[in-house]
Amino acid sequence: LYDDRRDRSILFWKSLPVSDLMTVTSKVAVVFLVLPLLFTIAMILTFVTIMVITTIVALISGGGIWASIWQPAPFISVPLTILYSHVIHTLWAAPLIAWLLFVSSWTKRKPILVATIPLAAISFLELYYNRTSEFAMAVWERALGWAAPIDVTSGRHLGSGSLLEEQWNIYDMSASLLGIPGMWQGLVVAAVFFAGAVVVRRYRDESL
Repeated sequence: LYDDRRDRSILFWKSLPVSDLMTVTSKVAVVFLVLPLLFTIAMILTFVTIMVITTIVALISGGGIWASIWQPAPFISVPLTILYSHVIHTLWAAPLIAWLLFVSSWTKRKPILVATIPLAAISFLELYYNRTSEFAMAVWERALGWAAPIDVTSGRHLGSGSLLEEQWNIYDMSASLLGIPGMWQGLVVAAVFFAGAVVVRRYRDESL
């Protein structure tokens, strides 16, 4: 949203017969759906490339191709697992993403820096007065959760509570995030920031 105002493309968007809600929703959809889909496609292409290389090696060595390589390959289950896992991980990080979106809808300077200052200030005040760092840990877990939703102190998965023994366990355990209150509480917070971004975009001056 900040870039829209910086390069004045917001004037183009506002000239179209679409609401601010639809415009902001389209940008959110890119993060929550398009990016995980592109990542999954990249993973599939990498997987197929490895399969082709393995097939060439098998042909040279005279080994079986269909029964040993292509037939057992999980062409459907693995991509689907990766896709829904990344969507869930993005939902887990939704409060932080929505906060950045909200800040970018009104700030006149460097949205990442402006968004970081309040988070750092709250973390500092909590540490100074309460000698705790729960807020900072929560923010860090949301940010880290986009890739690996784990407890940063114990290394356990935030959804299942199990230790991650292998990289693939991150994908296997992703659905367990939907069963914890923190996921839904975070989505409520994200919805508030999302609504704020829509309102600010509607009434704020288009210039920086």
